[in-house]
Amino acid sequence: MHYSDLVNGSLAGLVAITAGCFAVGPAISVVIGAAGALVALRMSELLERHEIDDVIGAFPVHAAAGVWGTLAVALFGDLETLGTGLSRFDQFAVQLLGVLVCFVWTFGAVTVVFRGINRIFPLRVSPEDEHIGLSAAEHGASTELLDMLSVMSEQAQTGNLDIRVQAEPFTELGQIAVLYNKVMDSLQGAVSLADSIVRNISEGVVTIAPDGLVVGFNPGAENLFGRSAAEVIGQPATLLLKEQHSSEDTIPSADFAVNLELSSTKPMLGCRKNGDLFPADISLGPGRPRTAPPPRSSAMFRSRSLPKSRRKNICDASRTNANSCRHQS
Repeated sequence: MHYSDLVNGSLAGLVAITAGCFAVGPAISVVIGAAGALVALRMSELLERHEIDDVIGAFPVHAAAGVWGTLAVALFGDLETLGTGLSRFDQFAVQLLGVLVCFVWTFGAVTVVFRGINRIFPLRVSPEDEHIGLSAAEHGASTELLDMLSVMSEQAQTGNLDIRVQAEPFTELGQIAVLYNKVMDSLQGAVSLADSIVRNISEGVVTIAPDGLVVGFNPGAENLFGRSAAEVIGQPATLLLKEQHSSEDTIPSADFAVNLELSSTKPMLGCRKNGDLFPADISLGPGRPRTAPPPRSSAMFRSRSLPKSRRKNICDASRTNANSCRHQS
């Protein structure tokens, strides 16, 4: 049993015996109080089951136990002491009527008043305030957990790896924040190193989003395709490619994922800005399994040399689609 059940049970017992304390003896008082505690605990479970919020258990203690105590007057009270001149059944009917009248008056009046106030001044806070808690929303208070979650949420939305959590190393959450900042330092270093490699590598590296649009275009790709990054980013990746034995100018968008399988190398024709075609190898880095595709794919483009006999065949096949065909040796 939780300590809150002991506290609320004790309070419920006191509430239950209040109505009939003058008309019953000590033994019956204990019975009424114990029963009131059980009524309150069962009502708390019922509210939780129906997901009705009552943080301090006010309704189970004061309403449920109070109703039981009011009815218990007629069940256990000494009729002579009560002095109403009613039978026990009639006295129970009067007690029940009193409970119903109080219920209708209290809930009716409160509903009318608070619905009217809510139309003018909404009483419920926003979902965002509910999420962070009223201590932060209403009073400007903050917690280490809230600060850490705010930083992590901002990083997830913006991709900014420069943000760090303010860490207090002498608390448990602060120690987690310190380690999180170290992880972010390592991640930022790895990203910076990878970005430096991509920018300095001679091969063209193109990053492609799930919708087939180019979202990254390194200097090597600019030199290879004769296009600036500003011209290509946001454009379909199929603009850069053509199959060697296809009569189409570029690979259809619907076949792009099929033609560029992860972890494979395919001989294709690259399309430069001026319409020239060149033989290229395209390698995609390993990603996640097909059941969980990566959010982006990075393709490496490399111009390749071909035997003279194959060069002639490729030129013949592409002559109808381009003005010229250049080959890098």
